[in-house]
Amino acid sequence: MEGAYSTYEATDFSRANLVGANCADASFREVNFFRTKLNGINFRGSDFTDCSFAGTIKNVTFSTESLTGKQPRASAMQGIDFSEATLRDIEFRHIDTQGITFPVGDPHVTVDHYHCTLTRAIEALPVKGKPFTYGLRAYLATELGHAHPERTLGIWHRASLGKTTAEQEFAINILKRAESECASKK
Repeated sequence: MEGAYSTYEATDFSRANLVGANCADASFREVNFFRTKLNGINFRGSDFTDCSFAGTIKNVTFSTESLTGKQPRASAMQGIDFSEATLRDIEFRHIDTQGITFPVGDPHVTVDHYHCTLTRAIEALPVKGKPFTYGLRAYLATELGHAHPERTLGIWHRASLGKTTAEQEFAINILKRAESECASKK
């Protein structure tokens, strides 16, 4: 893989190991990432059209922000299919997620009304207190700070919300309660 500033069209990266590849400011069109090793990849400034992902994707950042200071793209991801992927510690910075099909069900947690839900969940968590609740509050605030203004859906892997099952369930309950409050407002 050549890396930054490259264009990949109708490319099959199935089962390829892209760990450590420079994928910033690249363009991906009709690319298949089936069980591709993408751990730790930063796709800052890259755009994706009609691409599919399957397998575990961990510690990956998708962002409209370029590493070179180029103007951010209005929409960096269209026609993207993550339905067969397991997403772990994935960031969608300033990405409009409406052009993305996400995986459904365990181990993923999804919420609607993204901005409202995160705002209410953050407000429900104490500013000071147990390290876990303080950390969760900071994590959700960071997520909200990177959110595209039109983003409506939030998705996390359970393990991203807490280290133990009890922490994960606590976080999920906070998010679901906030989501319910936001839905009743509409």
